[in-house]
Amino acid sequence: MTMAISNSFKWPLQTYPQITNAGHFPLSDRDYAVAYQSPTHALHLHEYDGHIDMNGRLLCLSPGTVTLSAAKGITRYDVPIPGRHWCIHFQTAHRSKQNVSVPLHLPNHHSQIDITGRMAHIASLHASPKDEIIAHSAASHALQELLLLLAYRWPQNIKQTAGTQANQAVDRLLQIIHRGLDQTLRVSELTHEVQLSQNYLAMHFRQRMGMTIPNYILQARIKRAQLLLKTTNLPIKQIGAQVGIPDPQHFNKQFRRVTGQSPTEHRLV
Repeated sequence: MTMAISNSFKWPLQTYPQITNAGHFPLSDRDYAVAYQSPTHALHLHEYDGHIDMNGRLLCLSPGTVTLSAAKGITRYDVPIPGRHWCIHFQTAHRSKQNVSVPLHLPNHHSQIDITGRMAHIASLHASPKDEIIAHSAASHALQELLLLLAYRWPQNIKQTAGTQANQAVDRLLQIIHRGLDQTLRVSELTHEVQLSQNYLAMHFRQRMGMTIPNYILQARIKRAQLLLKTTNLPIKQIGAQVGIPDPQHFNKQFRRVTGQSPTEHRLV
């Protein structure tokens, strides 16, 4: 039987998972009000900002974050702005003598794997009629490959990363950032709040997230702004204020810098 330990999930190296459900689903849960406990494992690719409570462990979510919930575990969400996620529910086909550690929480810096494309492909294959044995077998093989790639790309399987204190500090920092996107966020104040030196935290943050703290904050602000532009009719000036960039000219400049479009152009696309 597979099981979740620490921040990883033990999965058989040589097996092919049995997929029970797969697709692109909406989520609008607030304040951890709904508890999910599935008899199967669930792989998610999130397309929204928020937080997830996985068996009492609070983790940050942003577009591109991947999570893996073990069977029978309890999961709750707090998503301020409703969004969607790709989800694949699956179970073990058979045991294996060798296991790999798949991360339970993988922030958005693994675009080289094309997780979105892979999960969409798996969901499409799984949607084939039940008598399409080849399609369902291909979906199983594709999911196994994705799980192994996630394990292979996980920094802790490549090289031992920062100690527990540094990892906890980065987790705490991510929570502060995503809860305070409408506020001024200064790196010096953030590092003081998580009680690590600025250089030490910056080094471990970049190792784990693949970018600097200021760049991550800017990316998070713009992703939140993109979602608000697409899902609300709020004035652009108000959206800028809600993502912590109240000056309209500066917001327009930063939005264009990240996306290559103005906020108005993005809303019209």
